[in-house]
Amino acid sequence: MPNICSSLLIVLCVALLCVGSTAYVNNIIVEPKEGRIGYDYPVKPGTAEWGKLGGHPEMVEATQIPEDILKRMPTDALMETIMHYPLLLDAFLYDSPQMGFEAVLGKFNGLQEFMLREDNHTQLLSTYKKLGVLTEILDKDVGTQLNKTYILSFLEIMLAQDEIRMKYSPQELADMESEVERKYGIKIAHPDLYGVTKSTYYDVLELLAPRQTNKSTPFPTSSILLFLEALRYNGIIGDWSAGRGLLPLS
Repeated sequence: MPNICSSLLIVLCVALLCVGSTAYVNNIIVEPKEGRIGYDYPVKPGTAEWGKLGGHPEMVEATQIPEDILKRMPTDALMETIMHYPLLLDAFLYDSPQMGFEAVLGKFNGLQEFMLREDNHTQLLSTYKKLGVLTEILDKDVGTQLNKTYILSFLEIMLAQDEIRMKYSPQELADMESEVERKYGIKIAHPDLYGVTKSTYYDVLELLAPRQTNKSTPFPTSSILLFLEALRYNGIIGDWSAGRGLLPLS
């Protein structure tokens, strides 16, 4: 799949404003609502502005973080910003999770900055440990629930990166892999939800540091349908159920 490139710069308004009970400075959430911190993307799926974007390259450009804001963001806020990146699901559209990660890394300056932070491994593991493993989809707010499954798997791809793993002590590495294994055990019991992403950590390890993990298994068609629904919810594709709406990633 070809690399995705940007062509335009979005001019973002830098101001202090308050929305509901959440306060913002330069679009960084500083008084979190419902525990949320990080950059608040001014253009996001579900808004009229998102619907006006002409295609994937414009989506990529609209979700960049202004450099002056990016450099001042604390690492925990940057972690949260990555987790809510509107195009995070792009990582699962490639032939392997590693190819997907590299594609997102190449186009999203928030992820690029995080990978340069000295404390990225500590923040990543701390965040990952706090995430639960969804075991059922409730009828209300299906898209948000599906996103949680892909956020979890994207963090596992990050944990498998050599530049992250090499920073852990032997005990920290064992602790991290124990937590990945625990979550993997839950995911394989729910193939409809995690068929596409259940073994992302191990899939990346097999590519970067070849080893036989025996974690990858066939996934049910139902998990692909849920993935398509997540893509639709995030505005990356249109109405897939009607056999149309796919957007080219170039």
